[in-house]
Amino acid sequence: MHQYSDNSLVRFVAWKIIFLLFFFSKLKSSVHTKKPRIPFYCVLRQLAYLYIMKKFLKHISLDSQIRFGKPCIKGTRITVEDILNWLASGMTQEEILEDYPLLKKDDILAALAFAANRESLIKIIAA
Repeated sequence: MHQYSDNSLVRFVAWKIIFLLFFFSKLKSSVHTKKPRIPFYCVLRQLAYLYIMKKFLKHISLDSQIRFGKPCIKGTRITVEDILNWLASGMTQEEILEDYPLLKKDDILAALAFAANRESLIKIIAA
């Protein structure tokens, strides 16, 4: 069993920042304006995203022997997909925590963060 690798997340965010720097360096500037610079909030947003993901990914584990290698909440057999399906069916976080006392609120937030990260990776690959 191993935890979800933080290195892949760090590389992903680093590549996004490099892309932003490259994109803004290639923009043409007009005669009256200076060359555009990367907006500071873009870098800040990426760093905040990295911090949040590193915090939540400590709750996710991948093990080929548990649930066919699907991402699970660490120490349980509850997958990220299970949590997303429960939330999509209308269950509240409190109901999930009541039905599954092994889970914590951070585990549910980690599942959402993991799914959001996967979705953003799919968008980049498809583009």
